[in-house]
Amino acid sequence: MTVIASCLPFVRVARAALHAVTLVACAMLPVAQALAQARPSVPPKVCVGDPPVCVGTPARTASTGRIKWNPGHYMNAPTVSDPKVVNPTQLADEPYVKGMQQRYWWATLEPERGRYDFSIIDGHLAVLKPMGKRLVIQIMDRSWSGTSATGRLPAYLGTPEFNGGWYVKPNSTGVVARIWEKPVMDRLIALYEALGKRYDGEVYVEGITTEETSIGFSPGGSAPSSYNRPALAAQLKRLVTGARRAWPNSNVFVYTNFLTGEIEGIIEHVAAERAAPGGPDVLPPPHRGAEGDRIIQGLVGGTDYRGKLAIGYAVQSPALCGKEGCWEPSVLADHAVNTLGATHVFWTRLGTHRDTPTLKVSWDYGILPAIRAIRGRTNTACPSVYQGACATGGS
Repeated sequence: MTVIASCLPFVRVARAALHAVTLVACAMLPVAQALAQARPSVPPKVCVGDPPVCVGTPARTASTGRIKWNPGHYMNAPTVSDPKVVNPTQLADEPYVKGMQQRYWWATLEPERGRYDFSIIDGHLAVLKPMGKRLVIQIMDRSWSGTSATGRLPAYLGTPEFNGGWYVKPNSTGVVARIWEKPVMDRLIALYEALGKRYDGEVYVEGITTEETSIGFSPGGSAPSSYNRPALAAQLKRLVTGARRAWPNSNVFVYTNFLTGEIEGIIEHVAAERAAPGGPDVLPPPHRGAEGDRIIQGLVGGTDYRGKLAIGYAVQSPALCGKEGCWEPSVLADHAVNTLGATHVFWTRLGTHRDTPTLKVSWDYGILPAIRAIRGRTNTACPSVYQGACATGGS
């Protein structure tokens, strides 16, 4: 008889070293095979809603079958490689802030091919967990300024095997990994898999966030010769599928803002994988918002995904008296929650340099007061595609 092992992980955080030590205790279950054979067959698809959103039934894994569900407002911290740079301790006294979304460079987490270093994540968790706050991991596979990939993308990508690994956009507008090419995407998916193996079972890690679908250039002109939108869309769908398989008990946020001719299909794929669409920007009227925003609302394509899926949106500097406009944080919160249907809102921790006597957009004087005024409200109902499998809280 085949013997199936059931394992229960226990994590002890050594705060001084800011490393997690995982001890695994396993008990053998000799009757598991017989029980599994007695289960009814699983239908290939489950459809919910009107119009319906159909999702493939996930393959049985060692997961709990439940998805962590702690919707609300989160602080979005800057990309760092040193956990001491971001000190989220002020969140301890903020009951209406659920936790922190932290951006991590790919190179920080995979300094050498296949060698992963997650000590920086462990460091952030060591601070957040005692406060009862959650962490959302965001993987950065590109920059939006400069010309160097050093410290941002793993050096091994810059070899012929990966066609140079990245592309430097003109006019110092950033460096992007060649994720539209399969060999590079294979390595990015491997990172998501390694992270999921480590943190999907950690109740204080609410989920993981991809970069946005907008790549920052169009075919022809400044784009590399190997780039085209269908190729990028195909690889992004692979990433969504790989991330969901690696993170069955967590929210997988995908910033679905722009990709002309492809974004509707990408959002349909996100829904089929029970992942969470959204975007890197909240842009109220008179701004039209992103193409993906209109699809999520059902204004394009005919399917309103609000309430059916988890939805994650970031409020970043472009909307906080930046290049896209200057909105009161209260207006941004209202648009994110009541128009875009956000379940999770990630607010950039902006300093006071843009505050004026009449308009405050900083974290301390604009954003936090706006969150407190609505008592941290977002859309908290368990998304219908989760089929009631939301797991709130936990320790």
